[in-house]
Amino acid sequence: MAVEHAPAAPATLVAQGPDRWRLDGCLTIEHARAGLAAIEPLLERAGVQSIDASGLAEFDSAALAVMFDWERRAHARGLRLAWAGLPAGLLSLARLYGVESMLAAAQAEG
Repeated sequence: MAVEHAPAAPATLVAQGPDRWRLDGCLTIEHARAGLAAIEPLLERAGVQSIDASGLAEFDSAALAVMFDWERRAHARGLRLAWAGLPAGLLSLARLYGVESMLAAAQAEG
């Protein structure tokens, strides 16, 4: 008998402290629109905001597009995002698309 799995919830950012956030859930093409909106509470902050992405349960190349959109929107408001806990598979996708250095730079600065 096949085991049915509950679909993963769309990605959310959960506050972990004044300037720390945890990215949880699913960030795939099916959830990209919700993922784009997840950044909204963070955009009201100032300075450097650290995002731990180790809670991503599922992701695909759409996750990179969402993350770079977040970067663009944060930069437009004078914020900087520092990434931590990026899953190896996500870094592998970034390497495949030639954008790994963009994420690596954000990790090193954070």
